[in-house]
Amino acid sequence: MKSIYLSFLFMLMFTTTAVAQNDYTKEVADFSILDLNGEIFTQDDLVDEHYKLFMYFNPSCNSCKAAFKKINAEVEQLKNLPVHFYPISFGNKDETLAFFDEYAPDFLKLERFTILRESNYVFSDTYEVTAYPTLYLYKPNNDFVKSYMGMEKSAKFINHFLKK
Repeated sequence: MKSIYLSFLFMLMFTTTAVAQNDYTKEVADFSILDLNGEIFTQDDLVDEHYKLFMYFNPSCNSCKAAFKKINAEVEQLKNLPVHFYPISFGNKDETLAFFDEYAPDFLKLERFTILRESNYVFSDTYEVTAYPTLYLYKPNNDFVKSYMGMEKSAKFINHFLKK
């Protein structure tokens, strides 16, 4: 029994250490996906002087629709944040644009906004996305700040800036 307990404890420590050492939890991890026009977009194309918010979503996801409606309602506050928004859609160009037209039209009009698309799970595998929507916030120097998973937590990234 003692050996089972020690084995379990060892596995728990190993798992916790492995999760804590994921590349994306240190800084922006290397990735290569597409922009809305089908051109390659990598971490080297990110804007350096702002926070970066990756917003992984699926246009057919009901939680994503609700989350982006909520974020769209906060667009006046978002205009003043030192953030470049990078929504990453798992849909094609038409689905993605239709999604923003219906659920986040004001959000789409923000100045610091770059829509990205994924079609082969490269970003989601690198960042270990397990739910829609999932957001990742990074500092201007690319250091990881926090992740936000699910509809209820997705708009809470704003709190990081309101506390200051």
